[in-house]
Amino acid sequence: MADPSQPSWMDAGAGGAPGSTPTPASGGTSDVERKRTIVRSVFRFFNAGSAVMMAATGALGIMGADNVDDTGIIFVALYMILFAAILFTFEMVQVYPCELMQRIYRRNFGFLFGTKGKALFIIFIAFLNFGLAVQRTLSLATGLVLIFLGSLQLIAYLVYPQYIELDNAKEYLYRPSDA
Repeated sequence: MADPSQPSWMDAGAGGAPGSTPTPASGGTSDVERKRTIVRSVFRFFNAGSAVMMAATGALGIMGADNVDDTGIIFVALYMILFAAILFTFEMVQVYPCELMQRIYRRNFGFLFGTKGKALFIIFIAFLNFGLAVQRTLSLATGLVLIFLGSLQLIAYLVYPQYIELDNAKEYLYRPSDA
C-alpha cells in the first residue's frame, strides 16, 4: 500500500523518479542503466579499497608513535581510522542494504548519498594523510590516491551525470519524520 504522505513517483512500483531513464519494453535493462551500474560498482570498489588503505595508514601511524610528543600523530591517525570506517561502512551498506544503517547514515552523513558530497568528503579526508608524520611514504601515497579518486568522481559527475547520480537521490534526503 502506498504511503499517502509520499508523492506517487516515490512508490516502488510507480516507475521511478521524474526524469529517470525508462527500461526497455523487452524487460531488460537499458544501456545507460548497465553502464551506470558498472561505473557505480567500480567507484564503490575503489572507495572501499582506499578506505582500507587509509585505515591501515592510520593504524601504522599509531604503531609508529613512540613517545609522548607524538600525541598529535595519534589523534590524526585516529581521525583517519574513523573517517575511513565511515566511508567503508557507507559503501558496504550500499552493496548490502540494511535499513537501520541507511537511516543512520541518511540522518548523520546525508552528504555521502550525493556524488558531490562524497567526492568532496574523500578529498577532505585525503588531506588528513598529509598530516601524518610517521609512515611518510604510505601516508603521502594514500593522500594522493584519495585526492585522485575524489577528483575523478567529481569530474565524472560533471561530465557524465547520467552514469553517476542516483535517480532516487531525493529518497535519501533527511526529513525530520525519519528520526
